[in-house]
Amino acid sequence: MFDECFTPNGAAVIGQFLSLYDPPIESCFLVDYLNRQGALDEDWGPILRGSDWIVVSRDRGQSRKLKSKGAPLHIVLPRANVTGIFLSGGLGNASRFKMV
Repeated sequence: MFDECFTPNGAAVIGQFLSLYDPPIESCFLVDYLNRQGALDEDWGPILRGSDWIVVSRDRGQSRKLKSKGAPLHIVLPRANVTGIFLSGGLGNASRFKMV
């Protein structure tokens, strides 16, 4: 599951590569999964509880200046027992081409 820190095109390109594995690895863009954009991490994280999804994010949780955004993803996912992979450093800022 690619969160909103990815672009729809970035998630689609990486998803196409994942589908080449045998057996194919299913992937989804969070916005498509929820059928809406802009959901708070605290709202959608618990929805994935009990699922097999692993969340891949470029979210560094550093721009949480407004309390209205809620807890950062690296706090929300463990609370919901959901595995998260956080791309940081150069990879987190890389273009789609460089990520792939």
